[in-house]
Amino acid sequence: MLVRSLLEHKRLEFHPIAADTTVAQAIADMHHWRLDALVVLDEKGRLQGVLSKREVIAGLYEEEGMILAREVSDLMVPVPVSCTPEDSLEDAVLLMVGHEVRHLPIIEAGQVVGLIGVNDLMTAQLREQNDEARKFLTLSRFLPRPGWGMERTAGLV
Repeated sequence: MLVRSLLEHKRLEFHPIAADTTVAQAIADMHHWRLDALVVLDEKGRLQGVLSKREVIAGLYEEEGMILAREVSDLMVPVPVSCTPEDSLEDAVLLMVGHEVRHLPIIEAGQVVGLIGVNDLMTAQLREQNDEARKFLTLSRFLPRPGWGMERTAGLV
């Protein structure tokens, strides 16, 4: 399954912010939009970084809460690892694990077209497993069962 299938199946919302946005505003945006991460873009719409709750919490801890007036650029992960719509979901998982990140911007033709997180990948995997289980259950209706005479399965196998 490709990352593109996530884009087609679900609108992967992302809300871009500028690097000079205050951390306080970024937190407010995350809360308002119920997001775990924000994509940081420059004035031309190019990816500059990602700010997630992880960086905000680390900043609050390290700076003893004195980060709210600072700029997002001080906390964001600059030039984060990203994927394309043509990458497989397995490759996206490997990127996340290998780089210890929970979010991947999706880049197509130099523009951010989405942001996937660990939850999106887990949901896609569960959906795929459910589809496979449904197929198996459908096929299993035609398999002989104990106590069935062969006359009931004649022509089905």
